[in-house]
Amino acid sequence: MRNFLDNLWKWKCGLEEKDEDKLGKVPDYDTLNRTQYPEEFKEIHKLAHNRMIMGAFRYGDINRQDLDNYDVAPNIIIRTQRYIDDGNLEHLVDAYNMVRIEYFKARRAGKQLIAIDDGEHAKPK
Repeated sequence: MRNFLDNLWKWKCGLEEKDEDKLGKVPDYDTLNRTQYPEEFKEIHKLAHNRMIMGAFRYGDINRQDLDNYDVAPNIIIRTQRYIDDGNLEHLVDAYNMVRIEYFKARRAGKQLIAIDDGEHAKPK
């Protein structure tokens, strides 16, 4: 039964199933916490946080800014493309901040969080 459940998501996504003997025990929480959120993630978060603070000095508190006339979502794509073009991590940090602003401040019609596990994220595009 465990083999079936462990492989169910892989089967659903069309990925290769693992044999029972190849499946290891799920690591403990502390190990997962350390390996699934490595120090590099904390670094980009700190860099992004510092940039948001500097932005508050330049443009004012984000909570007081009128973002109705500023469409954040396209800027996520623009900044990510800049990073792809020149490899400058500053653009990636900016895109990260744009994602955070979009998530918390977006006034986009129909904005909602729907958890979907349809397997599409695991299929080659």
